[in-house]
Amino acid sequence: MYMKKIKTAFVVFGLVFAFFAFYSCSQDDDGDESMSISDRITRFVSDLNDNPTRVYRNCHPDASLYNQAKAAVYWTNNFNPPIGLNSLSYSNTTVTAVVSGGNYATQTITFAMQEDGSNNWKIRTITVASFLFN
Repeated sequence: MYMKKIKTAFVVFGLVFAFFAFYSCSQDDDGDESMSISDRITRFVSDLNDNPTRVYRNCHPDASLYNQAKAAVYWTNNFNPPIGLNSLSYSNTTVTAVVSGGNYATQTITFAMQEDGSNNWKIRTITVASFLFN
């Protein structure tokens, strides 16, 4: 009888552990956590370079091209990563930088940011050379 209780306790503990492990990882990946403007720009570049399927999660859902942005090829064809951003400048909800690498090397890029929840900044528009995401 004692062993049965121990086994039951281990099973319950295992299920609770699995539940928290699964949801703590997936919460971090959904892009809905609060994020400052500078952190969002950093995440955008990281996702573009390392995991283009996640780039759209940095974009504001009210952007007219949001659904097209869900395709990794949208980003890889336009930017040809890897890229970097230099000389970043922040002014209210606008970020400008100079692109290094990719299709837009040495071009100025401008990000217009918009909140999507409390202190959760996302990219509403991107303008660089002939590319416009809005």
